[in-house]
Amino acid sequence: MTDLREIDGSTLEGFLDDMVAETFEAENTRRQADRDPLGLSMSGLGGCTRRNAYSIAGTPASDTPEPEQARQALLGVGAHDWFLPALARAIEAKTGAVCVVEHPVSLTVAGITIAGTLDLAFDDVVIDLKTIREWKLGVIRRKGAYDEHRLQVFGYAYGRWQAGHPVRWVAYLYMDRSTGEVQVVVEEFTTAAAETVMRRVEDLNRLAGDPDTARRDGRGPGVSLICDRCPWLKRCWGPTAVPGTTGPQTILAASTPGLLEILALYVQAAAVAGSAERDKDFAKLVLSCTNPAQYGGYVLHRAGDGVMDDTVRMKAVLGELGIDIPKKLKAGAITVRPAKPDKKGK
Repeated sequence: MTDLREIDGSTLEGFLDDMVAETFEAENTRRQADRDPLGLSMSGLGGCTRRNAYSIAGTPASDTPEPEQARQALLGVGAHDWFLPALARAIEAKTGAVCVVEHPVSLTVAGITIAGTLDLAFDDVVIDLKTIREWKLGVIRRKGAYDEHRLQVFGYAYGRWQAGHPVRWVAYLYMDRSTGEVQVVVEEFTTAAAETVMRRVEDLNRLAGDPDTARRDGRGPGVSLICDRCPWLKRCWGPTAVPGTTGPQTILAASTPGLLEILALYVQAAAVAGSAERDKDFAKLVLSCTNPAQYGGYVLHRAGDGVMDDTVRMKAVLGELGIDIPKKLKAGAITVRPAKPDKKGK
């Protein structure tokens, strides 16, 4: 027990920091208490293919993820807790429709039943709220809803339809959790959309016969949060895999097909990156005299000037003073390019 009467200001700061961290971790643990970490839910339907195959196959877990604070996720949950009921009341007042909020649904395909909880539905509309960071709004405006979200929400819609409710539309509310700005994406729930869900579940069911061969959709520990939190981390990435630590990714180069796939990925990424940098440099040149403001669907922001170390001058000064310039080991650069065909054209 901490005696608050005997602590100073700096100690109080540390105490409150600890209390905030403990609160997030305790609340996240409480909210996950009824969730089966090995089960396949609707929210994970569009997630990692191998993880879902392990789940359907009933593969024993190789890892027990440590309790975490999950601050961003909990802040998103907090927005759901108050915003969705308020949105439902507004819709009901405006339309007279009856809304359901945080409504349980189940989907049955290929003999597999997947449970989930849709955010909000009324009449023939299913709505899902996604709280995200600001930069993702631009991606959504350009490309629409994320594919993994589409599978999830199509799953909710299909489950609701199987329960006897008409569904014509699905709507995604992408909310910037820092400003409350929302980008709405609406899609029609068609037969093709339902078939997309059916094919996904059927594919997962087939892959569950040998889940170790299913595709990894995360890029491993220390890179993908989904991998860091996965109960099959070591099963998937090897016995040395540790959440938050890179390294096991090298196993992808252990087989010829995997190595060729990664080499091709590097070549493709290098080509795109080079072109993108040239495009960015050209855009910066064009916009160098344009005032920061919102222009249509774009916001131009220019940070204030700052100062940075002049490394060239520092080297000159150290040289003039006869001081050896400190050195550190630099990893050699990696380059990958398509091999030239041999004389036989291979």
